[in-house]
Amino acid sequence: MSKTNKIIKLINGVAAFGLVCLPAVSSFAVTSQTAETTVKVTISEALALAVDADEKSVELAPGSITTSTTAPKTTVTVSTNLYGGYKLTVAEKEVTGGDNTGALVHESGASVATIPARAGTLTAGTSGWNLTGGSLINAAVSTTAQNVYVNENTSHAAITDEMTEITYNIATGSAQLAGTYSDQIVYTASKN
Repeated sequence: MSKTNKIIKLINGVAAFGLVCLPAVSSFAVTSQTAETTVKVTISEALALAVDADEKSVELAPGSITTSTTAPKTTVTVSTNLYGGYKLTVAEKEVTGGDNTGALVHESGASVATIPARAGTLTAGTSGWNLTGGSLINAAVSTTAQNVYVNENTSHAAITDEMTEITYNIATGSAQLAGTYSDQIVYTASKN
């Protein structure tokens, strides 16, 4: 046998061996691979509160009382994307050296005259003032926060421009001293 024939037979043998082994090798071949990526977005919590005016006022004569149409009112507006909603509270602003009793204080000072914070139904001729709105009905103002409204956001949707109206009920004493009486109250919206 010639040297050429031996080389051709060797090549044919190697080729035949390769064809026989090819199916076995191909069964180990990788046909595809996968990888996963998680995409996350964190949305910041937002809570906005506004009142329709920084000051509310009314003029009353001694021995009189406001009515539902004459009483000053504040509209408090809240917007939020909080999943569990928000609560709205009200309290008298504590002032160092101030009255801090919830009273409307005469412009000359608490020692001169006040219109006290008084819960319940007011009567003309007896001075007093209180709040009605949301869950409050004729509630006396104090330095302790009181819940006005709670929205638990059970629909879990953004709350946009939700309004709560607060009425300031005021009665003056029959001998109420003339002048301007005031108190500062604070509305707070917070996460449930």
